[in-house]
Amino acid sequence: MKVDSNFVMSINGDAVTTEHTQPVYNPATRAVFAQVPDASREQLDQTVGFARAALKGWAATPAEGRQAALERYASLIEAHAEEFVSLLTREQGSLKQEQNGKCLVQLIGCGQWRPSGFPMR
Repeated sequence: MKVDSNFVMSINGDAVTTEHTQPVYNPATRAVFAQVPDASREQLDQTVGFARAALKGWAATPAEGRQAALERYASLIEAHAEEFVSLLTREQGSLKQEQNGKCLVQLIGCGQWRPSGFPMR
């Protein structure tokens, strides 16, 4: 995965471009480092509709299936942590160490990393 400087958005798993974009500024340098999609009202409504439909399937998924999905998500975060840290550092104008901690928090939230002695449900 390469974290680029120009992005598309995902609607129901499809990469979608928009008519307009918004600049993303690095607050530490005030330089624009990326352009992100500026969703239309129609795209927003579509996205919310797909999310509501997906929630029904997620709610019906047994706990083991949801755990497996979160573990896959955590694996992807871990595999691409350096890229996420680089992007978050530019996006938030913060220190690399701070962003490393945020990636760790995501892994903890998915149950992939925990201090020894803490049971996983």
